[in-house]
Amino acid sequence: MKSLPLRILLPGLAFGAALWLAAAPSVTGLLRQANGEVLLTSAADAGAYYRIETSDTLGQWTPFLTVRSNGNDQVLDVAAPHHGRRFYRAVEVPGTNVFTGDHLQTDSGDAILRPIGHASVVVSWNGKTLYSDPSDLNNNGPRFTGLPLADVIVVTHTHGDHFSTSRLNLLVKADTGIFAPQAVFNGMPTTNVPGLSFTLRSRTTVLANGASGSAHGMTVRAIAMYNLSNNNHPQGVGNGYVVTMGGKNLYFSGDTEGIPEMRALTNIDAAFLCMSLPSNMTVDAAASAVRQFRPRIVFPYHFAQSGTTFDTQRFKDLVGTDLGIEVRRRTFY
Repeated sequence: MKSLPLRILLPGLAFGAALWLAAAPSVTGLLRQANGEVLLTSAADAGAYYRIETSDTLGQWTPFLTVRSNGNDQVLDVAAPHHGRRFYRAVEVPGTNVFTGDHLQTDSGDAILRPIGHASVVVSWNGKTLYSDPSDLNNNGPRFTGLPLADVIVVTHTHGDHFSTSRLNLLVKADTGIFAPQAVFNGMPTTNVPGLSFTLRSRTTVLANGASGSAHGMTVRAIAMYNLSNNNHPQGVGNGYVVTMGGKNLYFSGDTEGIPEMRALTNIDAAFLCMSLPSNMTVDAAASAVRQFRPRIVFPYHFAQSGTTFDTQRFKDLVGTDLGIEVRRRTFY
């Protein structure tokens, strides 16, 4: 590994950091990894918000990640190997409750993708907020503090780490659109899972596998979600989802194995993919599926179960770099 100098480009080593801000925040260091990825170190006052931006030309900057600083922060840029050269800068974001997360450029402004925990994700886009499987299990409850009310919610199935009526009640407003399978709408009395209340039902569109709906400028398409090796998640009961916003497609797998319907997906810009046993699939199986449907970015999630944390670094290694897929490992626990 070699520490990359700031401000300048060395011949044959086309990486640099633009430190054009007179005050914090700033990019303070770059370390190129053996595989070409770049570890960024940045600094700001603890609690301050700032955005890391990247550029290949110094003429146009692309938001990469908005963070709340710990004082000294590090992030790995896994896209760096696919760029001939790469510049970085840190831009202050004023405010006291700024939405943080990974940026994805769309035709209607950036979508910002933020883990809540385990299988729960929140996305901010075009003034709207999307939640996937909001649940308070796995110590998620406090992580909802300060987050906006929901414009759109997708619920994959009835298991408690994906579905919580109490959390839904806290997130909905008058025009919230909920998308869910029939089992979530009705409940499952045989497993003591209550259905939705009248209020939640009035906001819910039931989708079967293959069906779609829309709300608040987003299109929601239900994808099959089931196990091949056991009956933990029977075929046709739950949904994964592809949510389209501003011309970009986000895939939320829910609990599933690497089923044919997943492998047949195309044009996925960012995927949230499960990997744990016995509910889902092995890390190796998840990597195999990703290499087939080739999302541009993939976030491993739902990778801890029954006291075991599954190896997302191995997943990243198995996905590899030859297909240009970015594996972004974020904090879900």
